[in-house]
This record gives sequence, C-alpha cells and structure tokens, in this order.
Amino acid sequence: MKNKKQIIGLNLFIIVIAAVYAVLMIMGNVKVVKSSVATVGGSYGEEYAIENKLNQVVLSDSQLPYFDQRYELFDYNVENGEVVLEGYEGKSSDLVIPAVLEGKPVVGMSDDFIASMKTVKNIYLPNSVKTIPEEAEKSLTLWVSEDSDLNDLPEESEWKIEHYYDSDFINFYLSELLFNYNVNGETIEITKYTGNDSLVVIPAYINGYPVTDVSMDFLGTAEIIVIPETVNNITGTSSKALYSEVFLVELIFTVMAFLIALITIDVLLPRYAKNLEEHFLTGSQMISVVVYVLAQTGFGIATTYFIILPVFLALIISVVILVVFIASMMLAGTGRKQAIEVEKRVAEKTSKMKAIKDSCKNLAGDVRDAQLRKEVQRLVDEIRFSDAVSRDDLEEMENEIEKAIAELKNSIASENTEEIKKQIELTMKMVKERNLKCKSGK
Repeated sequence: MKNKKQIIGLNLFIIVIAAVYAVLMIMGNVKVVKSSVATVGGSYGEEYAIENKLNQVVLSDSQLPYFDQRYELFDYNVENGEVVLEGYEGKSSDLVIPAVLEGKPVVGMSDDFIASMKTVKNIYLPNSVKTIPEEAEKSLTLWVSEDSDLNDLPEESEWKIEHYYDSDFINFYLSELLFNYNVNGETIEITKYTGNDSLVVIPAYINGYPVTDVSMDFLGTAEIIVIPETVNNITGTSSKALYSEVFLVELIFTVMAFLIALITIDVLLPRYAKNLEEHFLTGSQMISVVVYVLAQTGFGIATTYFIILPVFLALIISVVILVVFIASMMLAGTGRKQAIEVEKRVAEKTSKMKAIKDSCKNLAGDVRDAQLRKEVQRLVDEIRFSDAVSRDDLEEMENEIEKAIAELKNSIASENTEEIKKQIELTMKMVKERNLKCKSGK
C-alpha cells in the first residue's frame, strides 16, 4: 500500500508542476508587440504613431529622399538577356527608369513606350540605357548622368537633355514590389506585405498613384515600418501577440517531459501483483524522474523570463537534459538488477542454515527429562545464533549437521537417553566447527 501511495503522490506532483508551468509559460510569452515606425514630421503617420503609442522615429530632411520610394510598372520585352521597355500606363510626371528588371539590364525604350506616356514630363535614365527612339516629344526632358552614352545624340535630335548631378536620391535599383494593393480611383490602398525584410518601406507612389491607405495587419514580422507622407488613413491593428521560437521548443520538450515521467511511472516501471500493492520502482529512479521534470520545467521558465538564448542552443540543452535522464534511469535499473542478484545469492546461501534452524526450533520441547532438555536447548541456541550466511566450502559440514539433527530427533522420539546425549555432543561439536570455519573464512 505504501508503494501505491507513493505512485499516486508522484503522479499528482507531476500534474501540478505541469499546470504551474503552463500558466507561467503562457503568461510569460503572450507579449503585445507594437510596431516601430519611421514617419514624416507633421504627417498623418506621426499623429497615428503618437495616438497608438508606437515606437516612433521622425525622419530628418536629409533622410526623406532615401525613403521616398516610387514604384513604376512597365510593359517590356526580354531579348538576349536584355530588357526593352514597351509601355507605361501610370500617371507620374517624373518617371524613373529602373536599371534592372527580372535581374536583367534595361537597355532601351521603344517608340510605343514613348507614345504610351500621357502625363510624363521628365524621364530619369540609368547608364544601362543605351538606345532611345530617334524622334522625341518636345515636352519630354531626358535626365542622364554626365558619362551616359546618350550625351552623344546627333545634333538634329529633338530630345532635350539635362544632367542630374546627384544620383544618390534617384533609386534606379528598387527591388520587386512586395506588396498587395488595390487601386481605388486615383489612390492606392496597400493590403499586405509579401516579403520578409525587417525594414519595410511603404512606397509613396505606385505607378504614379499616391499610396493613401495602409493596413497595419501585416506588420507583425517587421522591426520598423517607414510610413510616407502620402498616407492619410491607417486601418487594422498596430500590435499583436507573438510567441518566441524558443518558447515553442521548450513547450514541446517540457510537455514531453511530463508525458515521459507519467509513462515511466505508470507503464514502464510498475510490476504490480494482483493486489496492486507491489511496485518495482527504486528510490533512485523516482529521484531521476522528479529531477528531470524539475530541470526541464526550470530551464523552460528560465529561457522565458531570464535568459535570452538562440533557438538551436535551447534545443541542444533540452536534448542534453533528456539524455542525462535516460542515462540515469538506465544506471538505476542496472543497480536494481544487481541488487536483486545479490539478494538472490544471499537467499541461496542462507537457505540451508535457515532450514536447519527451523528444523530444531522446538526440539527441546519434546524432551521429558529436565536436565537433558537443558542440554538440547543449549544446542538449539548454538544453532540459532550461528551465522546464517553460508559458503560453498561449508556445504558438506552443513549437510552432516542436518543428518545429525535428524538422528537426534529419532533418539528423542525413542527416548534413548544415552543416544540423545551422544547425538547432542556430536552435533554440538559439528556446529562449533562449522561456525569457527565460517568466521575464519571472512
């Protein structure tokens, strides 16, 4: 019954630890993460950040050109690994031609491309563009660098050529447009960010249309979001509950620790008898189970509240804790087996003398003569206090003692006084010799 109570107590202990752990871990990891934003001073974005208590950085005047991103969408053909622009349906007045599309250089513009532009007044060209249509629209101005091949156009060309002297603020290498958006009349609404960058710059214009509406629902993956001056409406939530990857790893390993502990206690280790009172679970194994559960839950809580660890390191430590537990259980099991073997050998070695002691326990009670009964009792006491542990070299003597006691019993039964005295003397001598040899061999 004692073992049964221990097992019930251990099960309750593990369940309580599991409940406490779950509460602590969930409380520690449900963190409201608010977006960090960079805004333009005096803009709607700045007002929104202040109202929602977001972490905010106001862009300086020198930073504004770097974050003024304007994406343009073109029709184009790819030939021999080079891109030629064929059409533009946007409404920008100042159009920046990209240096690269689909990873291939933009080298020219077709007549149809020039004809497709309805609102464009200025075209900014990268040095990758080598050819342009011969005829020009007088209303168009080409802005090129001083070392561009287009500076050598024939004198009769009608293109108006101007030089840009600071190309730092002209982004010819905008990345792929990683946003889903809707066109609402003359404005753009951004609904989703499809990339995975930590810095997300919301474009001010897409195809010449201003970005005025932004949904903040997609901002959970970004460390900082740049909101342009064009935005005048922000919807969705600017914060979300996030769980760390380390939390997920430790939650899995700790739940596994609870399950392993319960399975170990209730399935793997029990050796129940029919009355459910016998239980084969050593103290060292019980300690191993408790230490494993405490170590894993303690480490999980530590990584949640106190220690910042990379995911792979937290994983390795949890695996090490599990391996140490398995090793300790195996060693404890081996020790238990060895103890059982020792107990078995001791039982075998004590079984002969135990049988001898049991056989002569009530021997004196059958003797009628008082004096003779005392002598028999002295023999019984000598046997009773003999060392119970035997050895192989004592086996023959113990067999002879056993025979002598049988003869003594026969003599007592026949009430042959002389024979009883003779057998007492002989048996006493044999027992003392056996005990002396037993002590000398230790």
